[in-house]
Amino acid sequence: MIRRFVAAAVLMTAAADRAEAHPGWGLVRDPTRGIVYYTDLARVWKIDRDGRRSVAVPDVHTHELRIDAAGNLYGEDLAGVGTGWRNRVWRMTPDGRVADILPWRSGFRDDYGFVADRNEALYWAKCSTERDACVVRRRRGPGVVGDVAGGKTFARPLNFLASDPAGRVFLADGRSILRLTEGDSFSVVYRGPASANDRFALMGFQPLASGEVLAAAFEDRTVIRIAPGRQPVVVYRTAAPWQPAAVLEAPDGLWITEYDGSRVRQRHRGANGRERTWGPD
Repeated sequence: MIRRFVAAAVLMTAAADRAEAHPGWGLVRDPTRGIVYYTDLARVWKIDRDGRRSVAVPDVHTHELRIDAAGNLYGEDLAGVGTGWRNRVWRMTPDGRVADILPWRSGFRDDYGFVADRNEALYWAKCSTERDACVVRRRRGPGVVGDVAGGKTFARPLNFLASDPAGRVFLADGRSILRLTEGDSFSVVYRGPASANDRFALMGFQPLASGEVLAAAFEDRTVIRIAPGRQPVVVYRTAAPWQPAAVLEAPDGLWITEYDGSRVRQRHRGANGRERTWGPD
């Protein structure tokens, strides 16, 4: 059913002979089994309801994850081939079988996002290195593809897209979070203060059914809760040198993926305030 979930693992810079890596923000929870999945850029881990951790998908360089209502997990992969690169998109079914839904293709991806709305229309950011800009695209059905919001452009990269439980589509654009309106335009939900590195001002974020948004403020080492018309509230602070790249509010508490360079760890704070850590490995 979902055939075009695409994401990027590394983004090309102005220098043609190098790639600029960035942390992964893939962090999702199976809605029926309660299993939490996260990426450390070398594999995808799973943590069950009892806190037991194991490898779900080995040897994948994925930044973003999505899980659907049936428990199918989606991710991407990037691998070096000679002096170049290739990429693919895979799906893992609830019984653990992994298969490609977009087979290996040459080069880096120029499409970012694993987002569907309540009508199962698919959204992704189409980015151009030549124009150094992105537009959000939507696929309503086979062959029915078009630009969103009249082709409004955003600075590249535009990595972070998400949808809330009602199927409304959001994106994080540097230090801002925007929502796609019924009128097919983007409205500002939150605009944070300028930072030294707007690219990582906000990373993984979760729009909630309440209308609030949880966001990993990577540069500030905080997780913030954003309510419409109010100042954001810090709900979690990450101790240096760690920085939060992803956040997930679940019935069993708050999950945060943290990075320290290439080291990755998963944190959980339960409703009773108890905290647990898995990793780094």
